[in-house]
Amino acid sequence: MSDLSAMASPFLGSPLERLSPELIVEILSHLPRPKSILAFGLSSRQIYKILRDNESTIARNMAVTIIGNDDPRVVNMAFTACQARLVQDPTLSALRELLKTYVHPNNGWS
Repeated sequence: MSDLSAMASPFLGSPLERLSPELIVEILSHLPRPKSILAFGLSSRQIYKILRDNESTIARNMAVTIIGNDDPRVVNMAFTACQARLVQDPTLSALRELLKTYVHPNNGWS
């Protein structure tokens, strides 16, 4: 067998799948819209798994990019505001659950 044929052995998967998970997370974090992230994530099972395993990091990176501030308190407030808009029944118990889930428990909101 020649050296050339050994180098030309087929690689299973796409060139994107050769990228490290960290680089794929970085790419996903810079896509402009959640729909774009999902579309990219659906391009392969491996990339989708990376998306699912790192969705909180990707969401945080997107929030930092959008609001222009990487202070964890500001990012938490941004997520809280987004989630609050999704609450259908704004009862006190629903708001407490929202704050307990999306805001750091040691900040006095519980």
